[in-house]
Amino acid sequence: VVMALANLIYACFSFSLVRRPTRPRSQLKLLAGANIAWGAVCLGLLATGPSGVGIALLVFEAIFVAGLGLLEARSLDLLATR
Repeated sequence: VVMALANLIYACFSFSLVRRPTRPRSQLKLLAGANIAWGAVCLGLLATGPSGVGIALLVFEAIFVAGLGLLEARSLDLLATR
């Protein structure tokens, strides 16, 4: 449930940024930082002893989300419209 809520909040926030005519750097930095942090949380959740499918899901999500956060952080100038 926590992961689903985190993904829903992320989706709402990132969608709101896409729809805005301007995308402030501060909000993009927040998004990138949150993605990197969520990747770390996913790796931390591996310590809870998930099943094989759970392990695969957490590792995939950690790599994908943290990688996305790093790309966002490196591309702030291209993404910001202000």
